[in-house]
Amino acid sequence: MKHPAKTTLFLIAFFFLTQVIGLIIIANTVQITAEGPAYPDTIAGERPDLEPKESFVSILFAIIIATILALLILHFKKLTLWKTWYLVAIIMAITISLETITQTSAALFIAIILGIYKAKNFILHNLSELLIYPGIVLLFVDALTPIWAIYLLIAIAIYDIIAVYHSKHMIKLAKQTMKNQTFTGIIIPVTKKKVAILGGGDIAFPMLFTAIVFTNLLLTNSPQTAFLKSLIISVTATIALSILFLISKEDRFYPAMPALALGSILGYLLI
Repeated sequence: MKHPAKTTLFLIAFFFLTQVIGLIIIANTVQITAEGPAYPDTIAGERPDLEPKESFVSILFAIIIATILALLILHFKKLTLWKTWYLVAIIMAITISLETITQTSAALFIAIILGIYKAKNFILHNLSELLIYPGIVLLFVDALTPIWAIYLLIAIAIYDIIAVYHSKHMIKLAKQTMKNQTFTGIIIPVTKKKVAILGGGDIAFPMLFTAIVFTNLLLTNSPQTAFLKSLIISVTATIALSILFLISKEDRFYPAMPALALGSILGYLLI
């Protein structure tokens, strides 16, 4: 087992909690119209009118560009630029999530406070992570159909394998962002000098897939039924992650997305 049992259980429980909270926020945001489920615009602007294939290509392109920019910024030690980019991104994501809950201008104020102070301790960091990914998912929830979302999961799983086992740039990014306190994902202390982590992408992509399936289920199910069915994906993804943690070895890095993609797709097939 990669981590002590208590740490592993905490990571698994927190992952599942992020998925459930994300789905609750998505369900609270969707609007049922005569044309079907719809999502309002966010502070990021109007939703682009793209076909699923175009959205799929755009998302992959954005991930590649963002990764290259991140590596360049960190390589040349432009930490002020990196931390500014990081802060703006998480404030925007948290604001989008909080607007669905508070529906007031207080969302931005709270997001700024969380963004500034999230690096102070791991509890505040992890609590803010609960709000970051639903905000990101809300930007793309209506961009793909379930089939194209499956293609995205497979593509990200392949990318994760390459990034961890071959180019190893994902390991480099994780280490550097941990060092400068800009890591996105779950952080659980193991000892004073050692932590267990789960990357933000490993949280966001299963959540996005679940949200897309939920939206599709609303076409033929009540919101309550669609929500409960979608939770099956969160459960199977969590089981897949649990298996990965159990079979993994200490002091080694593993790509989590292949397991999470498989678990998510199996959940969809069960639905």
